[in-house]
Amino acid sequence: MYLADIDYTEYAELLIGTGINLKKGMNLNIRFAPEGVLLARKCAQVAYRRGAGVVELMVDDKSILKSRIDAQSGDEDALARMPGWMGAFEDTVVDEK
Repeated sequence: MYLADIDYTEYAELLIGTGINLKKGMNLNIRFAPEGVLLARKCAQVAYRRGAGVVELMVDDKSILKSRIDAQSGDEDALARMPGWMGAFEDTVVDEK
């Protein structure tokens, strides 16, 4: 069996309906590891079927983070840098609940 053959619909329904109790019009940010892309996509589909406003998918790839840390180790200023848009995005997510 291939991962693409797995039907994630029931699990996505459980996560979106019961887990986060998505309400019509709510926005949703799904942060996932690369291996979880099929489930993330299914969750987005379920969320839109349930009336979500906007669903944003964000890949959280630990290997890329490790590359940054390895390359910038010893440079605290570089490691502390964060693009302005990232902070604004996270503030918006919190503000909109």
